[in-house]
Amino acid sequence: MKRFKSTFLFSVLLLVALPSLGSTPEHNFAAGEELGTSGGSLPLGSDLSSFGFSRTRGSERLVKSLAQAQQTQQISPVVQIAAFQGNQFLQAGSGFILDLHGLILTNSHILHRVSAAGGTCKDISKDNTADRIFILVTEKGIKNVAVPRYVATVVSDRNDVDLALLQISERIENTLQDLTDLKNKIGELTRVARSPAQVAAELSQKLSKEEQLVPWDAGVLHSDQWLNLRGFPSRLDDSVLLDSRHAQVTTINETTGLIYATLDSAPGMSGGPVIDRDNGLVVGILCAIQGNQTVARTINVAAAVGLLQGINRAPVATFEFPKNPNPGFGQAVSFNGTASVDPDGQPIKEYRWQWRFDKNGNNQIDPDEPVQEERSGSNLKQVTFTFPASSFDPLVTLTVKKDDELSNSISQKIVMKRECQVKVKYTKSDGSTATIDGSIQQAIRDALAGTTVNVSAGTCQEQESLDIKKSLTLKGVGGVGADQTILVGNGEDPAIYVHDTKNVTITGVTVKNGAQGIRIFKSTGVNLNSNKIQGNLQQGVEISTQSTAKLVDNQISNNGREGISLVGTEAVELLGNTVSGNGDKGLIIEKQSKATLSGEILRDNSGIGILVVGGSELRTLENGLTVTGTKLDPSGDFGHAIDIEDGPRGKAAATIIGGRVEGNAGVGLIVTNAAAQIGGDKASERNQILKNGSDGIRVQQQADAIVVNNLISENSLSGILVMNEARATIQGNQIQKTSTDKAGAFGRGIDIERAGDGNIIQSNTIAENAEDGLLIFNTRASQIKDNTVNSNAFEGIFVLKSSELLISSNTIQNTRAQGKEGRGISVEDSNDITLEKNRILENEGTGIIAFGSKVLKVEKNTIWDNRIVGIDIHEKSSAILKGNEVLRTKADPPPGTGIEVSNDSAVDLEGNTASQNPRAGITIFRTLLVGTIKGNTLEKNGQHGLIIRDDSKVKAVDNNTIRENGQHGIYLYKGVTTTSRGGIAEAITNNTITGNQGYGIYADDFSEVLKCEGNTLSNNGADLKTGVSPNLQGKCK
Repeated sequence: MKRFKSTFLFSVLLLVALPSLGSTPEHNFAAGEELGTSGGSLPLGSDLSSFGFSRTRGSERLVKSLAQAQQTQQISPVVQIAAFQGNQFLQAGSGFILDLHGLILTNSHILHRVSAAGGTCKDISKDNTADRIFILVTEKGIKNVAVPRYVATVVSDRNDVDLALLQISERIENTLQDLTDLKNKIGELTRVARSPAQVAAELSQKLSKEEQLVPWDAGVLHSDQWLNLRGFPSRLDDSVLLDSRHAQVTTINETTGLIYATLDSAPGMSGGPVIDRDNGLVVGILCAIQGNQTVARTINVAAAVGLLQGINRAPVATFEFPKNPNPGFGQAVSFNGTASVDPDGQPIKEYRWQWRFDKNGNNQIDPDEPVQEERSGSNLKQVTFTFPASSFDPLVTLTVKKDDELSNSISQKIVMKRECQVKVKYTKSDGSTATIDGSIQQAIRDALAGTTVNVSAGTCQEQESLDIKKSLTLKGVGGVGADQTILVGNGEDPAIYVHDTKNVTITGVTVKNGAQGIRIFKSTGVNLNSNKIQGNLQQGVEISTQSTAKLVDNQISNNGREGISLVGTEAVELLGNTVSGNGDKGLIIEKQSKATLSGEILRDNSGIGILVVGGSELRTLENGLTVTGTKLDPSGDFGHAIDIEDGPRGKAAATIIGGRVEGNAGVGLIVTNAAAQIGGDKASERNQILKNGSDGIRVQQQADAIVVNNLISENSLSGILVMNEARATIQGNQIQKTSTDKAGAFGRGIDIERAGDGNIIQSNTIAENAEDGLLIFNTRASQIKDNTVNSNAFEGIFVLKSSELLISSNTIQNTRAQGKEGRGISVEDSNDITLEKNRILENEGTGIIAFGSKVLKVEKNTIWDNRIVGIDIHEKSSAILKGNEVLRTKADPPPGTGIEVSNDSAVDLEGNTASQNPRAGITIFRTLLVGTIKGNTLEKNGQHGLIIRDDSKVKAVDNNTIRENGQHGIYLYKGVTTTSRGGIAEAITNNTITGNQGYGIYADDFSEVLKCEGNTLSNNGADLKTGVSPNLQGKCK
């Protein structure tokens, strides 16, 4: 993004000595006397520089805002790496800071302009090797492009395993904005050498200890484990943002040292860290995409080839204890932590054992829950605890620590043995009724298919899963939350396992302490009604493999991983369930599953409330869903309410209607590489997306979203963000009160950045946002129509580096200046922009302003009661202004001009009305490129109808009506000492110039009129003063 300050001080009239106008004594003026000015106009001879007025690009304000954010925001340890050969760019990738002294780990292939060797991540060719390596860091905050800041040298290039170690060696002193800026200015860099100690002093201020990435041991990984992937996915225009994505381990090849995971990385993320989602430690380095999989090199390989020398990895805590049978209360239980190890071979300095009751049941430490017992020692590898009787299970934690104070902890709920104290009544296979004590499994085994197994109040723990493989109903006592019939798993297996059957109903039971609470596999017509499923070590409910099910009015809470997991399912209905406090996602829908939700409540889950991924489909009904309070995951990422990714081909991955998404730590709703509809035409289909910690809605990476009729309020950063090739139709929404982030940046209503073609933003109300109402950056072929943009700060609509946009029939009103800007519409460095039929009213800054933009069509706009300038075409812009009405621009601050064209801009003006502006109707300033000023009405302006001044030239002033202005009708003059001449008009013809208090046409001695004829001049204070063209004195009429 090109950002620089472009200030230009407007100046106005020099003191001029006006001659006596003897024929009209009522208009005799003394030299230097003010000429009948109206309220708010400027005195003759004043210069606007004394009023401190300057034009400021909106992009400069963005830079300053981000610079302010930079002062308070920590950078990410993940960096972008740009490899050059001389001044020739090779390629970019990612890496991460290993050590504050400036060591960075990345891929070898980034340094050699090759891919990762077909996904094998080894034997990288060195035929094309970089000799200049630049490091870009997120100084503007992690939500913005990285800034070129350092130069690095190669410490080690292990092309055999596609790894490289870099050392920061120099600091770049230039102010560069992004990778494109680096490419353009590669020969102009100011570089200052930095020792590792100097680098450490600088990075320690930018990178907090909590944010530093610590390598670990990839040997702890297992299949299906969730990982976080971080890096800078590449784009054609180099406007790359740091991305954080999740992936699931599919295979670990210990021989090759490669991790294979689900495809969620992208080109450019190579070299970025692979992070264990459970603890935030680095277990690998992204290196390739192979087919439909992400490939990463394990951190262990980096250690094995010597790239982590001097870099300490975190130790690995682990322990074992007898699990089968489950230990009993009052029984001594031994725990053995001998297998805990430091991957660097250092001794463990301390073993610290603790236990507390797991009252939440989610296998996670609750800091508010007191420790019941603690023991520690340098060689305390084994410990014995005796747990008193309780309705809660104990949670044992082992923390191991190294000499360098790096530590690692593991916690494990100890599922205690409980007797089965229930009565079970069922119908036997011969049709008789039986009642037995203490064995639900026996009753299920013996029950007649299609009948009901009734379980009394009480607690029952079987040694293995309750195995259901026939049609029946398992029924407890009472409804959900009653906690009367409690079925306890053994911690290793599902508490209830329904498989290879159909027509099973489970109702009125509490299920806890299973690996899964209820697992459903290859079964259809399964109903779960009014159950309480809590405190299971992994999923509350897992439904997989072509199963169909209906879950109604269940409470699914405090499970170790997902509350509900749908894996390869057919139709699953979720109606009125409450899913809360789960350790890793409330609901996941994956592997082409299909689900319908109505009345679901998801709250206080970790990581993501709802994740839809892998070609899956989600539909919500009109009474929708509620997703609140989603928390960041343990590695500090996500916190998103609803995340829709990688949708099915040719149809929507999700339809979200009637929902409430509020108070989540991250984004309210994300759509990535998928199609989705969010909201609908009916009032009952409206979503409320409120008070989330990041964007309200984010659409990204070739997604296609329809966002209709939603309330999107009080979110942070952006109400709606569309980015990275995504496309959206945004219609009929109310988008309001978006706040800045903690560093004071962002706060936009709608933010369209680097989006795909064909966006439609129509009939929305965009109001009271902390920054721009609408920003559209680096985007083309889109429409912004019929919106109400009201009471936002800085810019109502801000167009930057975009093209082929139609901005039509919007009302932009009351944009707040916040000390500067406050403009209705700002167009910067853009091309082929049409602004038509907009109402731009009462903004605290200029109505419409253009910087460095080409082929603008500004037609039929109503621009009333704005401040400074009504329409300002500036800085080598080109435009056609036709049929606009510009009234009552305020000179507070000055100038108060209706239309201003300046600084080498090329403009034609036709059929505009500029009236009641305190300074002038139209001002032409420092530009030789103005074509025709034709058919305009310039009347009742406080000073002049038309000004042509200071090195400006107009080809034709033709057929305009210029009347009843406070001073001159047409005024040509030189007002700035740095210019060589005043204004030039090649032709002033066929105009009606009447009733102006000063001259009809006035040209000072520095100005010239080349042709002047066919004009009607009447009832002016005086008709003509022709400057250096006295031969025209009698020819203008």
